[in-house]
Amino acid sequence: MRIVWAAHRDYFCARWKRGCSRSQRRLMLDDMITLDHLSTPQSVYPILRGWVFRKYLNPRTRWWGYCDSDIFVGDFSRTFPYDLALDDTFDVLMPTEPSDNGGGRLIFMRGHMTFFRNSETTEDRLLSFPHFKSFDTWDNMPLPGPSMGEAEYSHFVVGNPEINILSFDAMAPAPFVRSFSPAGILTHPDSLRPKNNNPPTLPLSTIRHLSSALPLNEPPPLSSFTDKAKSFSITVNQGYTPPDYKVWFNSSFCSWYFANAIPAEDNHAPAVVGKQKWKRYLTKIGGVWREILEPENEWDGSVGGVDGGERIRGSYTWLYAHWQEDKKTSHWRALPSHPPLPNILVSYFYDGLAAFDGDTGERIFWLPKKEESCAVDGCVNIGSPLPGSRPEMLAWRDARSDFVQWYVHSKQVRLGIETGTVGPQPSE
Repeated sequence: MRIVWAAHRDYFCARWKRGCSRSQRRLMLDDMITLDHLSTPQSVYPILRGWVFRKYLNPRTRWWGYCDSDIFVGDFSRTFPYDLALDDTFDVLMPTEPSDNGGGRLIFMRGHMTFFRNSETTEDRLLSFPHFKSFDTWDNMPLPGPSMGEAEYSHFVVGNPEINILSFDAMAPAPFVRSFSPAGILTHPDSLRPKNNNPPTLPLSTIRHLSSALPLNEPPPLSSFTDKAKSFSITVNQGYTPPDYKVWFNSSFCSWYFANAIPAEDNHAPAVVGKQKWKRYLTKIGGVWREILEPENEWDGSVGGVDGGERIRGSYTWLYAHWQEDKKTSHWRALPSHPPLPNILVSYFYDGLAAFDGDTGERIFWLPKKEESCAVDGCVNIGSPLPGSRPEMLAWRDARSDFVQWYVHSKQVRLGIETGTVGPQPSE
């Protein structure tokens, strides 16, 4: 990790007008390596990562970003808003999870996927973060929080009127049936769920459509915004949470607005399809915020794939699926380490996990969901101690707490804010 943090140190020193002295460079590297002991070191400086490692980017790259490793990526050719991303308006793209409801809605850069325009203008705007301006401002940066990208950096990006933002619904929502196949990431109606505790099956026509779909060679000539859009002016609040809302970070970094519910008069479609789906966009251009609701079209299974047969109804395509909670369950952990390569993987949120052969329709495996107790640290059998209560986890948390206290105290002493002696860094 020394090479990684040295690259960050070198980037800052090259950008600052006064550069860095030899002692400052040594201090910065030592501090960054120390922060590598945090539980989430990847949350430090993520909004600059593409420029820190710019030598690894194709010079023609228009956007770079970061994502979690527990996601499956869908068909970018049909789900990424190319028309909006390529007009040089926005600095940050924030994929979000959909919601039909109105009320308080958070605005933040999801750690599981966020994009940044690869331009000098965007780079300069992000470098205006208060602790990125010089060595002295960097040295006075508080201890990074566990979700700094979703908290401190998001608060800055949302509040800076010069940074233009586009957020758009992109994550396949639970508890829908979700599939991963050559067609990308799709959600499906409950009619595809297994019945009467039997292993699931998929109609052969559905399997043919999912397995034969092909990505487009170039983005479709479609506009993200249509004349059916419903646009609203909104007001963004910062520094506190929405009513009756809890966040996983310091609430002083919270940003949110009152979202509009999907239009009630357009809330129903034919029973075979189900409720009309809408896609929610949020834009900030020149400091002006707007929310835009667009009707979402069903996925057309014949596009790029086979024609004929019963078309999939009530299915929608998404940019990605995030298995943040799913991966903790026993049926996901039971996935074979070297499985036969299936064409189609289907997650039935309430029922289990299955894989199908796209040529024959044969079910390759079925892993039914079990009744379990789940928490942030994982899932266990009913009645068993949760992972977070185990002695080794309690000891780990104590060690993390000791490290944080030592780091804060040692920095305060070095800066002359506190007096006293500093002991050795706590062992892990």
